[in-house]
Amino acid sequence: MKLDLDIFRDELKSNEAPLAIYDAESDRYRMIPASIDPLVIEDAVWQPIVETSQIILKGMNALIALWRQPALKKRSETIFSELSPFERTSLQRPDPSTLATARFDLFFDGEGDGLKIIEANTTIPAMQAYSDIIRRSWLRASGHDDQRAPNTEDLLQSLLFLYRKNGGGELHPRIAIVARAGDSQMSELKFMKSHWEKQGYETRIVLPGDLKISAGRLIDRSSGVICDLIYRHIFASRLDQASDFARALLQNQSFHIYNPIAAPLEVKALFAELNHFAGSPELASQIGLAENEQQMLKRYMPWTRILQTTATPEEREEWKALPAADCVIKGSSSYGGHSVFIGSELHRLESQSRLHRLMKRSGIITWPEFIDFCSSESNGIWIIQRRLQGRRMKHRFFYDNVSEQESYVDASIFAWSHSVPRGGASRFALDPIVNLVQGGGLLPMFLRSEYNLLFKP
Repeated sequence: MKLDLDIFRDELKSNEAPLAIYDAESDRYRMIPASIDPLVIEDAVWQPIVETSQIILKGMNALIALWRQPALKKRSETIFSELSPFERTSLQRPDPSTLATARFDLFFDGEGDGLKIIEANTTIPAMQAYSDIIRRSWLRASGHDDQRAPNTEDLLQSLLFLYRKNGGGELHPRIAIVARAGDSQMSELKFMKSHWEKQGYETRIVLPGDLKISAGRLIDRSSGVICDLIYRHIFASRLDQASDFARALLQNQSFHIYNPIAAPLEVKALFAELNHFAGSPELASQIGLAENEQQMLKRYMPWTRILQTTATPEEREEWKALPAADCVIKGSSSYGGHSVFIGSELHRLESQSRLHRLMKRSGIITWPEFIDFCSSESNGIWIIQRRLQGRRMKHRFFYDNVSEQESYVDASIFAWSHSVPRGGASRFALDPIVNLVQGGGLLPMFLRSEYNLLFKP
C-alpha cells in the first residue's frame, strides 16, 4: 500500500478543519503531528474493552448513588471536594441515560497486545473529530475516498437519540455547539459542524453568553434562532452560574443539553474506588456488579487506589515500600497530564522541579516523602496506580517534514450509556504521558477486520 504524502499533507491542512490546535492569542492553528503508519488493533483485543467501558459507566453511577446514603456522605464530600459547587450539583441528579459521550483512555500493558482502561473523560471528551480527520486524510492519501466520520457520526446519533428519548419532536433539530471563546479544539468543532450539516442538521458554534432562555427554549441572541439540541463543549466550572445557559444546564433534559454536568464521573478517585470495589465480592455486590462484571473490571483496569480516606496507615506503608518504577501518582481532578508523576522518573531534574513547586520545598524529594505528602487530605486528593509499561512503536510522522521516531502509543475508546461504542482514537508522544497539548501527535487507528477489508492481505 502506497501513501501519497502530498495528498496526506493537503488533507491534514484543510482550511475547513485542519488537524491542529487553535491558539487564540496568535489567532493561528498549530498543526498536530500526524503518523503515516496506522495503529491496527486486533478485534479480540478491542471487544473486551468495549464491554468493560460499559461496565465502568454502570459501576461509577452506582457508586455515586451508594454515596447518597447519610452514613457515606463524608466519603462523597471528600472525594468530590475539588469540584466546583456548580459541578457538584449533579451528584443529587445523576442520570447516566443523558450521557451523550464519554472517552476512556487506554494504555498497552507491556509490549504485547493487552489494553487496560486507565481513566475516564466525561466533561468535554475530545478527539472524536481529530481521529476522524486523520483517518479520512490517511485513507484518501492511500487511494480510498472515504467520506465517513465514524466517531463524529456516532456522537451525532447519540445526541439525536437523547433528544428524541426526552421528548424532542423536530425531525431535523437545530444544533448548537457551546464552547468557550478561543477554544483550543476549534478545529474539532468546525469539523463536527461541517459533518452534521452535511447530514441535514443546521449547526452553529456559540458561546454560553450567546444563549438566552425564552418561552422555555434556548435561543441564539444574535439571530433569534431556537437551538433545539445543544452539545456542551465547555467545563461547567467555567460558567457564570447566573447565565441563562448555566440555569438551563440544571434542567438539561428539558433544554436538550448533552452532556449534562458530568464532572463527578471523571474524578480519578471515583475510578480508583470502583477498582477497589471490584476487588471484593462483598463490595461489588453493594453496587450491583455481577461476578462476570467484577472479573472484567479486575482484568481490564490496572490496580488503582485513593491515597486518602480509604487507606489505612498500614496500607500507606505498604505503598511507600512499593518500587517507585511500578507506580504512577495522579491528581484526582487534574487533566491533560498536568498532575501526573511517574515513579521511575521522580529522580529526574524536571520531576524534582515540579515537586518543589507543588510541595513548596527544596532538596531531593523521595518516593516515600511524596506518598506522605499525597496522603494528607490538606494537599488535595491523589490516586496511586500500577504503571503500565506501554507500547513503543517506530513510525514515520508528518509535521513540517516527514520524520521517523520511536514513540509511546496509546488508544482511547468513545462510549455512552445507551449504545455499544464503535470508534476510537490513538495518540503518540516521546513521553509516556501522552497528550496533544504537550506536543503529542495522532495516528490513524483501525480494527484488524476493517483494515483487512480495505487492504486485503
